[in-house]
Formats: sequence, structure tokens, C-alpha cells
Amino acid sequence: MTSAAEAADESVAVLIVGGSMVGLSTAMLLGLYGRRSLVVERHGGTAVHPRAAHFHLRTLEVFRAAGIEDTVRRASEEQYDSDGGISAVESLAGREIAQYIPSLNAGVELVSPSRRLFLTQDALEPILRSRALELGAELRYSTELTDFEEVPDGVLATTRNVESGVQRTVHARYMVACDGWRSPVRERLGVEMVGHGLISNSITIYFRADCAPFKRGRTEGVLYVFNEALSGFFRLDREWRSGFLVVNTAGDTSTPQATNVSEGIDDERAAELLRAAIGDPAIAVEVVDIAPWKAIADVATSFQRGRVSIAGDAAHTVPPNGGFGGNTGVQDAFNLAWKLAHVLDGHAGPGLIATYDAERRPIGALTIEQA
Repeated sequence: MTSAAEAADESVAVLIVGGSMVGLSTAMLLGLYGRRSLVVERHGGTAVHPRAAHFHLRTLEVFRAAGIEDTVRRASEEQYDSDGGISAVESLAGREIAQYIPSLNAGVELVSPSRRLFLTQDALEPILRSRALELGAELRYSTELTDFEEVPDGVLATTRNVESGVQRTVHARYMVACDGWRSPVRERLGVEMVGHGLISNSITIYFRADCAPFKRGRTEGVLYVFNEALSGFFRLDREWRSGFLVVNTAGDTSTPQATNVSEGIDDERAAELLRAAIGDPAIAVEVVDIAPWKAIADVATSFQRGRVSIAGDAAHTVPPNGGFGGNTGVQDAFNLAWKLAHVLDGHAGPGLIATYDAERRPIGALTIEQA
């Protein structure tokens, strides 16, 4: 009788669904242990927007293990002050409210050889992609997962090229879903999300504006803004002439509408919010793009079903405060990759992979509360 592997168009050790930061990290780390993977990503390439920017100490230690820490640091230094901090202000032109973290790396040398840093996701992902390819991963962009089922010796999946419509069947011994907070794989598995649910319908405004006059020697990588018009945070480039502003609430926070920032948003309203956050009603601003998104704080009730694991936003949807989301996802990848590699190599039984859920799900739940 023909096996599922023989009937499929191709066979791989690990199929990774989603080729963003967590999926690429998983492929890179599997390659570090000598296991090749296939990554399918429905978008045409890596991130185009400068999203996650604050990378924690443990994440940099993972990057050190993967051999990319120095490359990541050089990219960071092109964008931000490497020891910048995190503060809160009424506006860029207004008074400082609080200084949460004066320097990201104060005292770090006592506990680790690595250093925390700021780096945008659109700059990080090409580094992860390059290293994953170097270590033997295969990446297929413009390709989506359309179906999958668990079979006795693995997972049988169907993929489709979104441009040509060509479908292929892939047999994988294991599958990892890094397919985002709306994760079709998680839904297909019947895994529920629990937690605080929807917090706000937020927006990110990507912009250009000459904010340099308000810099005043500050080196912060993140500046939270709290005033009567809005609450959110800035991430500005080194010269303070471009960046993005996240807006979580707008207007009177005693009303439910304050958390529904994305409703009816347009360039004119975005420019108004930008000027309120900058603190200069006359400043010239260019709205490059507006990205609506949902701030949700939930964690999956299981990170694993059979031979399918979920990681990153598919497993825990974390508000951006504190930069926990991307960091937690990279650390999911690190925990899972070495376990998959040892099982695939025959050095351990499947029970080792089951410890991924036991170890990472409590961390996901804790991270939700921290954020």
C-alpha cells in the first residue's frame, strides 16, 4: 500500500507555516541543529513595515547561538542608540512624565555577554532569512497552506501558490504553525484562546516629520505619549525625522469609543493625532501609511495537537507594550527547534516534543499579564 509520504509531491522533516519573524527563526534554529525545513508564506516577501523593535536579552542570546548577533547589532546601530531607554511624555514637545528605563543595558554585563537593542522587524527578517537559507531551509513565498491532516507517520498538507494557483501536497514528519494571531491552523485544530480578549482597535501611523527640534539630547528608543487627545507610543529613527506612532486610545477614555481608534481613520485624522502626539499643531507631517490592528491579550489553551505545534502570535496574542510578543515567539522557536531536531535524529522519543506545551504555555500566559 502506498504511504502518505510516497503519495505526496514531496517530503520534508518539518513544514513551517508562516515565514515572518517566528517562522524564520524556527527554520534558522532547526538548521542550526542540522535539520532542513520548508517554510511557506502567503506574502511575497519579508516584512515591509517597521514593527517589533525592542529585543530582550534572552532573544539576543538566541541570536548569538545562531551566529547572527553581531549582524543584528550592526543593523540596530544604524537605526537607534543601542543603549536607549523608554520614557513617557505628554508629547515630544511637552514635559516628561516618567522615565521607565533610562538605559536598556544598565547592569546587563553582570548577567550576560549579550546586550538588549532596538531593531525594526523589516530590518531583522532579511537577516533571519539569509541565515535560515544558509543553514539549508527552503522558503516559498506567495504560498499558502490550504489543507492538512495528521497521518500515521506525520502530517499531509496541501499548499497553493497564490499567484499561479498551482497546488502541491507535502508530507512532513512535523508541522509548526507560525501563522499569526488569526491562525487558520489553530482554528482547524480546535484550540481556543483565553485571556482578556479585545482591548482596543488600535492603529499604527507610519510618518515623516522633522521632530529633531524636540529631541533635546534624548536617546529613547520608545516614548510613550499620554495626553487628552490620545495614548500610545512613538518609535523614531536616530535622526527623529521618521518613524511610527501607535495609538491605543483617542479622546475621552471614559467612553467606549476611545478604544475604537481605527473606525473611520483617514490621513487627515491620522495627521491630527500625529500633531497632538508631537505637541506642535503647526508641524508639517507626511502620513506614509496607516495600519489598523486589534490589541488582544489571549493565550492558546494548548500549544500542540499531535504532530502540529503552534508558536508566536498563533499561540499568544500580546499587546505591544514592552515588546513581549516577538521576543516570546523567538523563544518559542528556540524551545521547539532543538526538541524537534533530537526526535527527528532518533536521540529522543516524541515525549520530548510534548514538553514544549508544558514549558511554553505558562510563559505565554505570564507574558499576557506582563504586557
